[in-house]
Amino acid sequence: MSLLTSLDRLSRPLGVRLEGTRARSLREQARIGIARLLMDPPRGEAPGASGIVFSRDRALQLDAFLGSWFSNVLSPCPLRILWTASDHRHERSYAQLQERWKDRVSFHEERDFRSDLLSLLALDEAPRILFFTDDGMFLDPFDLDEAVCWNPSTHIFALTKGRGLRHCFVTDQDQTLPPFLPGPAGAEELLCWTWQDGDPGDWSYPLSVDGHVLGRHEMRILLASIPFRSPNTLEAAMQVFAPYFLLRSGLCFPRERLVNIPANSVQKDWTNRTTGQHDSASLLEHWNAGERIEYEAFRGLTCLEAERTPYRFLRR
Repeated sequence: MSLLTSLDRLSRPLGVRLEGTRARSLREQARIGIARLLMDPPRGEAPGASGIVFSRDRALQLDAFLGSWFSNVLSPCPLRILWTASDHRHERSYAQLQERWKDRVSFHEERDFRSDLLSLLALDEAPRILFFTDDGMFLDPFDLDEAVCWNPSTHIFALTKGRGLRHCFVTDQDQTLPPFLPGPAGAEELLCWTWQDGDPGDWSYPLSVDGHVLGRHEMRILLASIPFRSPNTLEAAMQVFAPYFLLRSGLCFPRERLVNIPANSVQKDWTNRTTGQHDSASLLEHWNAGERIEYEAFRGLTCLEAERTPYRFLRR
């Protein structure tokens, strides 16, 4: 079966169900994107990466993400923050956050998410790109160079994967670890698997906006071929390209280094499962009181423990 033909079979990856006219339109756009990529494939590039963090109404959580990033990541890559605020109170919190981190990351206020993201992808020349969301937390120190040195055309590195990832929070289902394979030369201490061999859930989901090392060239071409308006709709729309990526290998550290803390939901696209431990309004009150999340308390936790651990707060 050809790659383009296989796209016709993809209409419901990981709960994303596409039907009728919308499904046909997305599949056609996917064909166009893949065709463009096949005509202009990624070149043999040297390692190097940059990251884009998506944030909405969560300055306090973004502050914790950045604190845990700079505390745990050796050889950190440049980060750009694509942020938006729903009202003047949240907008003021982002202004304060920018002042706090202005010398270490760059901030870009969202005007039109799709156009802004495509513009940011074009700003940097590093061949690797990592997307993140503002509720992420880094759990242990690691050298990012060990994750971005692999060619994402063959091996997609995932910071969220590790032997402890045996439960999928999104689906609230246990998941078995995939059959691990010998990795490429130099990856003897890493876990390697084929994405298509993973159970439905985290281990068979290569196109994630949470800490996966992807090719910038591929993303620029493919994302320009699909409609989206937010991080959630971006990730959902990306799944039309899943057959193109499922044949690739995955790589990860034996222990997961990044986890999303699903304490709340601020997006309006659809209902996501959360723990409900902290709503956005109460976290804004903590920020306005001059506090920060004690991200240090998450160091050494398993992903399952971290997902269920309530925030503690310190003076910042």
